Amino acid sequence: MEVLDKQRLRQILKQRRLAKSPHEITVKSEKMMCVLMQSSFFKTAKTIGAYFSILNEVETHLLIEACLNQHKLIALPKIQNTTMEFFKINSMKDLKKGTFNILEPQGLEKVENFDIMIIPMLGFNLDKYRIGYGKGYYDHYLKSHDCLKIGLAFDDQQIDFKTETHDISLDYIITENRIIGM
Repeated sequence: MEVLDKQRLRQILKQRRLAKSPHEITVKSEKMMCVLMQSSFFKTAKTIGAYFSILNEVETHLLIEACLNQHKLIALPKIQNTTMEFFKINSMKDLKKGTFNILEPQGLEKVENFDIMIIPMLGFNLDKYRIGYGKGYYDHYLKSHDCLKIGLAFDDQQIDFKTETHDISLDYIITENRIIGM
């Protein structure tokens, strides 16, 4: 079987994700959020890094709002020049469109230490490696930050691929039907 390069895999995975209906995304995302929020690692976490979902990604707004309602410190990424840093938000009103037209925090309170980091992905394998968007922001960030790394993905984002030396393995991947890593 031919092993496709990551660029080609990204194209395939983006098309697969964009083919999902809004209803399917919402139903499956809600299922994943319930599993995540009922986990012991989420219940005990005080500081959570997350992302604001775009383009048919697993919806994260429920997670962000739950963190705010439970008085957990929640921080989202902001791209500054070539680096990614996380900043605390106090409400959804703290978010404005930024780099790549993604909602980013506007506050100045940088957060460095997390109990949990929720990580976006286009694809994943059973060894808990992910295919991101190809810019390397998360791999670079996670090399110097120790926390529980959790990916959220739809089951059909599982795909075989060759990992590279800079790739970072996640601790768990939560899909609509399973938790990989438990």
